Amino acid sequence: MLPLIKYFSLLWLFLFIVIFFSSCSKNNEGESHEADRLCTSAQSYVEQKKYQKAEEALNRAIEINIEQRRDSALGANYLLLANIRRFLGLYDSVDSHFTSALERVRFIANRDIELKIKLASAEFHYALGDYSTAKKFASEVTTSGRLFGCWEAVETALMIEAKASHQIKKYDNEIRILSELLVRAEQIDDTQSKINIYRLFVSAYASADRLSEAREIFSKWKTLANATGDNQSLALAYKTWGNIKAKFNEPESAFTAYSVALSHMDKQTDKKLQVDILSSLGYLAYNSRQYDDAHRYFYDALNAAKGTSNVLQEQLLQLILTTCDWKIGGSKNSSLTTELLERCRSIQTASKEVGFRIGEAAALYLHAKMIEPNDTSNNRFRFYEQALRLFRQTYEPFEDESMEANIIKSFFAGERSDWYEPLLKHYCNRGQTKEAFDLSQEKNLQDIKRYFSQLTINTTNASTNKLIEILQWKHKELRLLERDIIKEISKCKDADFERIQLLDKILPERMSETTSMMIELASRNANLRWLFESRPARLRQIQDSLKENSSIIEFIPTSDMLFGLVIKKDTVLISKIAVDRHRLLSSIEEYKRLIGDSRLSDNITQSTEILKINRINELSSMLGKILIEPVLPLIDKATTLYLVPPNEFGWLPFHTLQLRGMPLIEQWNISYLPTAAALLFFKKTETSIQNVTCIGFSGYTNWDVEYELRDVRSFYDSTRMLFNEDAIIKNLKNGSYDLLHFAVQFTLDVDVPNNSGFIFSDGRTAYGMNEVQLGDVFQIKTHQALVVSNITPTAGEFYRYAPLAFLSMGTPTIIATMWQGDRKAKRYFGEVFYTSLKNGIPTSQAYHNAVNALIKKEEYSRQHRWGLFYRFGK
Repeated sequence: MLPLIKYFSLLWLFLFIVIFFSSCSKNNEGESHEADRLCTSAQSYVEQKKYQKAEEALNRAIEINIEQRRDSALGANYLLLANIRRFLGLYDSVDSHFTSALERVRFIANRDIELKIKLASAEFHYALGDYSTAKKFASEVTTSGRLFGCWEAVETALMIEAKASHQIKKYDNEIRILSELLVRAEQIDDTQSKINIYRLFVSAYASADRLSEAREIFSKWKTLANATGDNQSLALAYKTWGNIKAKFNEPESAFTAYSVALSHMDKQTDKKLQVDILSSLGYLAYNSRQYDDAHRYFYDALNAAKGTSNVLQEQLLQLILTTCDWKIGGSKNSSLTTELLERCRSIQTASKEVGFRIGEAAALYLHAKMIEPNDTSNNRFRFYEQALRLFRQTYEPFEDESMEANIIKSFFAGERSDWYEPLLKHYCNRGQTKEAFDLSQEKNLQDIKRYFSQLTINTTNASTNKLIEILQWKHKELRLLERDIIKEISKCKDADFERIQLLDKILPERMSETTSMMIELASRNANLRWLFESRPARLRQIQDSLKENSSIIEFIPTSDMLFGLVIKKDTVLISKIAVDRHRLLSSIEEYKRLIGDSRLSDNITQSTEILKINRINELSSMLGKILIEPVLPLIDKATTLYLVPPNEFGWLPFHTLQLRGMPLIEQWNISYLPTAAALLFFKKTETSIQNVTCIGFSGYTNWDVEYELRDVRSFYDSTRMLFNEDAIIKNLKNGSYDLLHFAVQFTLDVDVPNNSGFIFSDGRTAYGMNEVQLGDVFQIKTHQALVVSNITPTAGEFYRYAPLAFLSMGTPTIIATMWQGDRKAKRYFGEVFYTSLKNGIPTSQAYHNAVNALIKKEEYSRQHRWGLFYRFGK
């Protein structure tokens, strides 16, 4: 009996389990269907532009799929959610959704969706301007895709990697990838792919300064286009070649190439390409002041642009056409000027209606420019102020080589002006010193912020690093948000106005978040804020930081006037001199080229050397008269002179300029400041120099750094010397030293800041090299003084950004050579400099003593022998 009861008990238990799991299975199946339905609904809502409903549906689907552990579905869900967030401008969460998607698909090894996620991530980071990360994701897709035979994904990834490599100037890598893509395109005889690859190839070789190879690819491209009868491809080929010639400042060759491109245009030619070719011819004519020709090209470009329905291009072409009409005769015809002003107002209104801020700003600026000759009541400055206010609300809205960007550049190049100049000129002429100082500083800090917001910075403080990383991400977000708005607006009738409204609403929020992050960074490190800040330091703060015997000169060049803003502890004055901007800048460039020429010698038997030295002397006196003589009465009683040169002057060696028959360095103790805000930096307390560390590595040069540095030991027995394998950045992080002396190669890349840096040893072999990014030197221990013997063959590399980086670390004084210079002159400088330090003289005075000693010694008395030594800091 018992066995029978046990049998029935087991039977009932079995039936219960079957029924229970059958019910669960049905429930699970129903839940899965519901999740799939919600995901389909989300996609449908996106197509209907109902983004909030799309997110709600997708979030519910994700909840169900998490409960059901449907990893494959979750991967697709997170990918779609990331794309929605990207579309809505909510970039801060896009990466986390991509990460969640990857985590899910890795559980089930779904290669197809994993590659899609990584490709989407690569494309997102490329759009964000984070090219190194885009390259990394694309490379991962290439590796996996090859392994599993996913050739379509591989080709897409290779193209992203090639373009990203181009953006960060890794041209060898780009060319290698394009070579692989070309082989693939030839194997499958894909003509269109070959044309696209040829276009990238030509640009890559030209950017790498390999013009013969660029010309060879250009010839292959033409041959292919002729063989297939593809006029559009021929037009694009010549347009690309014209861009290269224009970039290399060969306007006649560029004009010829663009003209041939124009001759290959027909009714079938893509309208966008037509606009590009005609606009490019317009730029050349406009920049050559051939306004009738420029008008003709821009007018034809406008007609072509109407076929693309790109409202932004239309407004900017209308703007440049209005400018041409004004240049041709409108400035002398009051009735025509009235008509042109009405066109300006129309462009402004149309731009404002669609939220095109930069177009609205440009129209306001042109309006002010046109009324300027007869404006007795200064109404124009109201328009200039409105234009600048709108410009401040934008964040690099165009790609650098876009048609829209080129129109704005051409307009300002034609006016020899920028967004800031009219107001700067106005404030300076009226003696409004505070306003002039603020605006000059803002313009300067804009450039500094652009550089450091792209430089990866690694300090010794992890939380500060994270804060900087977030702040830099915010800058990238603002840039992408602005460009997303511009792209959506440009679609005209096809534009998604709901999306534009959403993105416009987010923009001020993102700017506010960036400001908040800046405030938090300032609370942790007051120095670093000035690397990312565009709001100037207060004039009163700068004055309070000065000693009684100190003066600052901030130079403000405009198209026909040079202003010198002189700041003292108790007063601020403005001096001005009429000078043509183009002539002044040309003279400055010539002076820098001659004085920094590493081949220049003192061989008085060679006529060419005599001519160069005489020209240096001539330019030195001329520039001293133009730049310093007008402010002489304001600075004559000062002993210390701080110079804040505008970015346009570059590394001009002011201290070598002649005035009253002697160089400036003999009359004042001179120091350079990349920004006046550097006077406010907290810095290491200066005491007598006791511990010195020298580090030398020749990099790609043949400079004998050991020969140059070993003399320091004769003045400081305990000097630590790091050469060959010991010349690594790690050895500087924990050492104890008051003064650090580099004899290394430094390279500056303003366009790609992460390419800026020093060349140290790899730490393994005597000749192995390691390129250390400028952002990594923030890990070096703060010291009292830095001496940089820059052995880079190119003059002027160690200027502006690198000194500012070290000043922001708290180093009070930086002494650097701006070109390689003469070995014997460097040795004599070191002898006087280090002997002065040994006697307890402060670093800045030791520098001054050493330079003046060089000047007084006949062997080194010419400017090119001693002028390479600069001092930065307070």
